[in-house]
Amino acid sequence: MPDMNRIVNALTPTGNTKAAYIGEFEFSVTTIDENGDEQSQMVSVPWTTIKEIMGAISARAGLHI
Repeated sequence: MPDMNRIVNALTPTGNTKAAYIGEFEFSVTTIDENGDEQSQMVSVPWTTIKEIMGAISARAGLHI
C-alpha cells in the first residue's frame, strides 16, 4: 500500500507539485482557419485546472488537505 504522506504530498498544491505537473498534461484543440481547414493544436492544462482536479480527487478520497 502506498505511503499516505506521499499521496497527500502528491495531491497538495505546492511549488513542488506545480513544478512536477506543469506541462505534464495536454489536450488537443481543433479549430477552423480562415480557409475552412481544420487546425489541431496541443494545449497544456493550466495550473489552476490541475489544482481543481487535485482538490476533487482529494475530496473524493476523503482527504482533508
